[in-house]
Amino acid sequence: MALDVKKGLGGVKLPVIPWGKLSKLSKAHKLLIAVAILGALWGCFVWFLYMPQTEKITKMSGDLDAAKTKLARLKNVEKNLRAFKKKYRDTELKFKQALKLLPDKHEIPALLSSISNLGAQSGLEFLLFQPQKEVNRNFYAEIPLKIEVTGPYHNVATFFDKVSRLSRIVNIGDVKMTEAKAAKTKSDTVILKTSCTATTYKFIEAKEQPEKGKKRKRKPSKK
Repeated sequence: MALDVKKGLGGVKLPVIPWGKLSKLSKAHKLLIAVAILGALWGCFVWFLYMPQTEKITKMSGDLDAAKTKLARLKNVEKNLRAFKKKYRDTELKFKQALKLLPDKHEIPALLSSISNLGAQSGLEFLLFQPQKEVNRNFYAEIPLKIEVTGPYHNVATFFDKVSRLSRIVNIGDVKMTEAKAAKTKSDTVILKTSCTATTYKFIEAKEQPEKGKKRKRKPSKK
């Protein structure tokens, strides 16, 4: 069965182009019609193809810029995190090194014995060697030690110098010097009575630290 072009497809009538009349038009009219057809085709291309693709490209460009911004922010966070981790490791190392200078409770007797021996080695006579009550300072405690010795000034200075060279921290303070009775020896050396406070420190382990906010339970009074 032959297709009737005039009836069109599916029985729908298509407009019949009057080719005979078009051939009789002037060149100017033909040019205008050609321009109109090209304009219509260009408009269809822009509307149906170019504009949707442009919008898609614009959206993808915005998404790309947002992704670049997020990536730059994450890189900055990563950089800061690395710097923070390094700073934390350095601080932790310094803290551990500082703890080595603080004896624990098991080392205190040996440290006090060392201080006493240094005094004897320096030619001093001890009149008083008395540990005082500990003073808690968060993660460490101060251990004051009252000391009174007699001996020449040079010997006292030697003793203080030896104490300062101990591997553990020991601070000498509250130094008072007075001339002792029977002050002069046969060599006319002046004997001084020196009193001072030697303060050492110990590290307090977590289980030893007093818990804040907890009140001691009062024992019920007996009536």
